[in-house]
Amino acid sequence: MYARRCEPPPPHHTTPRSPWIPAVRWCAVCGKTTSDKTIIDCSSGDCPNTSHTTCLGDSNTFDCCEIPALRTALGITAPVVYQAATADSQDSSDLLDADISDVAAADDDDDLEDLLKLDPRELVENIRQLRKELKRKKNILSFFEATSQTLAEKRDAVVTVLDLIDNICAIRTSAQELDTRTIAATAKSHRIDEEWERHVASSDETANWWKSVKPQPLQSTVASTTTNNSSGPGPPLPPRTTTAPSKDASTATVPAAVPRNFRNGRNTENNKNNKTQQQTGHSDKSLSGKTVAPRTSLRNQSKSYCENCGRNGHTENNCLRRNKCTYCLRVGHTVQECRTRIARSDT
Repeated sequence: MYARRCEPPPPHHTTPRSPWIPAVRWCAVCGKTTSDKTIIDCSSGDCPNTSHTTCLGDSNTFDCCEIPALRTALGITAPVVYQAATADSQDSSDLLDADISDVAAADDDDDLEDLLKLDPRELVENIRQLRKELKRKKNILSFFEATSQTLAEKRDAVVTVLDLIDNICAIRTSAQELDTRTIAATAKSHRIDEEWERHVASSDETANWWKSVKPQPLQSTVASTTTNNSSGPGPPLPPRTTTAPSKDASTATVPAAVPRNFRNGRNTENNKNNKTQQQTGHSDKSLSGKTVAPRTSLRNQSKSYCENCGRNGHTENNCLRRNKCTYCLRVGHTVQECRTRIARSDT
């Protein structure tokens, strides 16, 4: 057994011990720890060596010079090796050249003797503490194994989530860079009014159609019974401008949608009389007893009648059904006025 520290001058040198046991907690006679047994210091005041009281035999005092005799009395055949005061500067690898196997065997025998001397209750308590420590370490190992397996299985899911997050960030960045361009194709009234005013102000053909008697202003049901046969001039044209008017002015200048019965020049009461004539078979009298003129006479009395579409309010020359769009294959507008073409060209 060898030591690594020596404080006092000779002959009170530190005697050999195990290299992992501090010198202040080590018996100079047997080389075992002094933490669990009664010890006695060296008789010299400045000597750090200590000894177990059980290693002194019948003596009540301890002196470093008596260590060889005390070791012989205990049956320890290993010679005493004193460490010089300059041993602290030596490398630790030089101190481990002894036969460690013999030291380990001796320590095991000594530990067995110490355990046999313990009280049964102390042994039971030590066993319980060891079991708790073993259980805690097993739980740590099992948790680590389960966690490592779970992470290995969910690696693909983690990579997928990261790819999804990257795609969302890329889409958000690209969406912020887009230039938003819209046309009046929604159901918002102010946008429809603005586009209609721009269209009327920029198209002579639409302006001529607007001047005709076909687009009459919306009237109430009571007022329409007295003014349905009048064919006055159409509503005034909006100002011919190139810029869109404000939202407040657009709602006042552009009329609302016109019901079908006003566009045809016939009111609701005449429609009811015509249906009643078809059901009853009487074409010359209505339910009230008044004579109703046939449809041909009404056409002849009208100031303008279109032979193309069979409606009153405009002539064949300004009939919108003559205009057929070659882009969307619909009637009522030309290719230049086609909203489908305009919307696709803007996008």
